[in-house]
Amino acid sequence: MNASVFPIATYGSETWALGAVDRKKIHAFEMWCWRRMLRISWKERKSNDFVKNQIGAKVTLCQKIDKNKLQYFGHISRREGDNLEEIITQGHVEGQRKRGRPKVRWADGIKEITGMNICAAHRYAQDRSGWNVIINRVTKGQS
Repeated sequence: MNASVFPIATYGSETWALGAVDRKKIHAFEMWCWRRMLRISWKERKSNDFVKNQIGAKVTLCQKIDKNKLQYFGHISRREGDNLEEIITQGHVEGQRKRGRPKVRWADGIKEITGMNICAAHRYAQDRSGWNVIINRVTKGQS
């Protein structure tokens, strides 16, 4: 699973703007894969915790996605000069949004994962080793 299925399922995940519904669907997909591998039918009524203990999975798929997002954020934050990726992540895009509910933004996901605003995260990301410490601390604490 970790070698073939999950890398394909998470290809390009560092650019995804995930909402709560998306996270639930990713978690459901992950559990479906583990149950299929263990050949546990839904009729057996085994809990997700039981399945995780059987597998010995320490890191969830959402944690891997969050780690990829934070690593990519650090990568584009450390680039020199004005680059398109940094301009977009800082939210300096011209134009107006349409009416209705605000869309989930990628930068909001970074803010939610780290618990800090984008400017502070950008400053911390300049120090690669310090940013890696933050990434490991943040992604280990999730469930």
